[in-house]
Amino acid sequence: MATKEMGLGTKILIGMIVGLILGLLLNAYMASNKELAASILAVFQTAGDLFMRMLRMGVVPLIFFNIVYGITQMDDAASFGKVGVKLLTYYVATMLVGTAFGILAGFIVNPGVGVTIPLGATPPKPATPPTVASAVLDFLPVNGLEAMSTGKLLQVVMFAIFLGLAILKLPQEEKTRVTSWFGTLAKMMIRLIMLVMNFAPYGIAALTLVSVAKFGTSVFAALAKFAMGAYLAFGLQILFVYFVLLYVFSRIRPVEFIRRAMPIWMTSATTCSSQATLPVEMEVSQNQLGLPPKVVGFAQPLGATMNMDGNAIWMGLLAVFTAQVYGLPLDFMELAKVVFLGTILVMGSPGIPGGIFIASTIFLTALGFPLEVIALLMGIVRIVDHGLTTLNIVGDVVGTFVVSSSEKLFDRKTSPYWDGDGSRP
Repeated sequence: MATKEMGLGTKILIGMIVGLILGLLLNAYMASNKELAASILAVFQTAGDLFMRMLRMGVVPLIFFNIVYGITQMDDAASFGKVGVKLLTYYVATMLVGTAFGILAGFIVNPGVGVTIPLGATPPKPATPPTVASAVLDFLPVNGLEAMSTGKLLQVVMFAIFLGLAILKLPQEEKTRVTSWFGTLAKMMIRLIMLVMNFAPYGIAALTLVSVAKFGTSVFAALAKFAMGAYLAFGLQILFVYFVLLYVFSRIRPVEFIRRAMPIWMTSATTCSSQATLPVEMEVSQNQLGLPPKVVGFAQPLGATMNMDGNAIWMGLLAVFTAQVYGLPLDFMELAKVVFLGTILVMGSPGIPGGIFIASTIFLTALGFPLEVIALLMGIVRIVDHGLTTLNIVGDVVGTFVVSSSEKLFDRKTSPYWDGDGSRP
């Protein structure tokens, strides 16, 4: 009987645990032999830095090609006219709010306070904050290729958006040909990143060992507070966004929605996979929630790749956590950049194993923040991922309700699935 291959997430978790144990042992050993411990630490630091460099070498082309290719696929959304526009507006709006809730939860829980990691070789941020004009101008590159070569990812993202929109304006034959090129390039970069991610368990083990050896058990409280902050933000998104939108647009009460959508909640929470939950989500949406099949068939597959409110919350919380750990300021313009960039990168991030790790690396690089905190957080990804994936999926279902109701394609008063009073179908 063939044995099932261990998943990448499990391997990363094992690597993190191994690094944690070895880091604690090395931390205790430092008291008796600092020189030898420092030499051992330097070896693992080099191994961790090597993995981070391998990962970063593909960051710019990965995000560029995927965003361009994603935009060129918008024809299906356009063919739905107002439905497509409303869906995309809903996706962007809820992810913007999600990122903001992640930031808010970060300031409430303060997960990075009390954990201090020196910046080392990372250049300090400018003491004088940029003006509004310079910050706005910095969003756009003077030269798109220069932005790619220098790693200015915010400008790369904007360049990719404009290029994708330009491709949509090409004649059909040329648009099809160019889209095919970018599709191939996007797949090529995903293969490259997946190849690099084979080394993730070892890189994470090395980086975790270094962090724990340097800073001991002080990181544990920070990780627990990070997870608490994530679930606090998830709750805020459900209560003040999803439940409100459901009632305003569809007159559906929270208890009704929770009960009827329970198979979706349970499948997403146990599989931690949007793709694996999609068939259950579509079946329940049509046959238990009574949503129109033509909207379900368009909105939910699109949402599985574009609408990721849980990931957006992670980005907002990650920015606050990193700033607190390194003592970096987060002024208004920096927070606005976090919200905008977090939303854009979540929409453009590929759904591949370790995707949140890759997206976090891109996100912090674009902000100019150090990357070492990512290794610490990988150990709690599985804990947070249950809520994160569920939020992504539930957001898609709520979006289907909102658009269907606003287009008068769903009315619970006349729907046979709701019997006009919310009773069971």
